[in-house]
This record gives sequence, structure tokens and C-alpha cells, in this order.
Amino acid sequence: MVDRAVALNPNSAIAWNYRGITCQYVGQPAEALHSFEQGLRLSPLDPMLYGTYAMMGLALIGLHRFEDAELAAKKALRKNPIFMPAHRCLASALALQGRDADARAAASRLLELEPGYRISDWIIRSRQWRAGLLVEGLRRAGLPE
Repeated sequence: MVDRAVALNPNSAIAWNYRGITCQYVGQPAEALHSFEQGLRLSPLDPMLYGTYAMMGLALIGLHRFEDAELAAKKALRKNPIFMPAHRCLASALALQGRDADARAAASRLLELEPGYRISDWIIRSRQWRAGLLVEGLRRAGLPE
């Protein structure tokens, strides 16, 4: 359906972004990244870019591009400092780079915003059953199971 939406209106940033989310969800991070980049190109001033950047960061983690994921998460947080997906992305990306102190600080900020946060609850709530590498980073960052 998302491929059809993009085919029907290839100039729709929303269609491209939903395609990216769908590709990310089914474990296709390269396709997801391509879609988010298209959405960004089509709507570079979108007030909701923090979501696009955060989702790009998650796709970049899936591609083992942890430094790029960190940069994407920081862009998202500059646009919306309380956006939880960007905080998860940042904590995970930092931990996966081996930057333990920075990862713990990012995890601490996440817990300030959502004190009851648990990795297992998030996995169930968001159905992130394909987010193995992201979850590994969250665990390394010290977030509670």
C-alpha cells in the first residue's frame, strides 16, 4: 500500500515517510533510509522533521552506521527536545559506538522524561520485534529491562 501511495503521488513527503516507517518495521533499513531521505528532500521545512530524523536514525542503526544515527538523533532533538524515539535512538547509537558515559547520560535524560520506561514494555507496546540492534544498544546504555 505504501508503494502504491508513492507511485500515485511521488511528490508526497508524507507518503515517502510512511513508506520509510513501513520498511523500517519489516526490517528493511536501507529502503527505509531511502524513503526518509526522499521525504526530507521533498519537504525540508516540515515542522515534523524531528520524526523523520529520529526514524532515519533508527534505520541507520539497522545499517550499523552508528555515528550517522547519533547525528540524526541530535537533529531530531534540536527540533523537539522531548521526542522519545530520538532519545532512544541517541542512547542506543552512543552505546553501540562504545561511548558508555555518553550513552548512560542519554539514557538518564530519557528516564527523566519517562521515569517508568522499561525496554520490555516498549517492545510490547510498539511491537518492535525486529529492533534487535537498537534494543542491544538500549541495554548497553543501561536502560532498565
